Amino acid sequence: MKTLKLTITAALFLLISTHCLAQKTIEFNDAANEKVNRFFNGQLLLIKVDTAIVLNKLTYSKFQSYPKQVKSLTDQYMSIIQTKDSLNTVKEGYYQQLKSKYDSLYSASKSMADQSSSKLNNIDSSLGKSTTDLTAAQEELKKAQDLLAKEQRDRNSKAVKFGLGGLVIGAVIALIIAH
Repeated sequence: MKTLKLTITAALFLLISTHCLAQKTIEFNDAANEKVNRFFNGQLLLIKVDTAIVLNKLTYSKFQSYPKQVKSLTDQYMSIIQTKDSLNTVKEGYYQQLKSKYDSLYSASKSMADQSSSKLNNIDSSLGKSTTDLTAAQEELKKAQDLLAKEQRDRNSKAVKFGLGGLVIGAVIALIIAH
């Protein structure tokens, strides 16, 4: 019985002492803990937060390289944005030059169209006056032709009358001589 008692005491002592040999439990209960903690095989973690990221050595090295890659990509992106902004500035300058030339051309075209319209109106009024003058001249010409035709008829009538008168006088003289 003494051996049994000694065995039980030794087992209890061993059971109690093995707990003392174990590593302590690590608790995470602070959500703002952003530091990197190293843990080794066999350690016990008690996580009391809603999110924890656990990385092995390979994943951690990738995780460390990502900010550099993101910064590099961000710098490239910012360079592209600056290039695009400078291109937009150049294109805006080209647009303003083109718009200025277009406005100048539009003003010149409008001025020329207005002058052409004014000249066409002057030509139209001149043609209207010329048409009126031509119509009046045609009427005067018609009157002159009518007058000339009347005078021609009168002359012909006088010539016929003179010829008939001469014929009658000639016949009378011939009758007088013949008798």
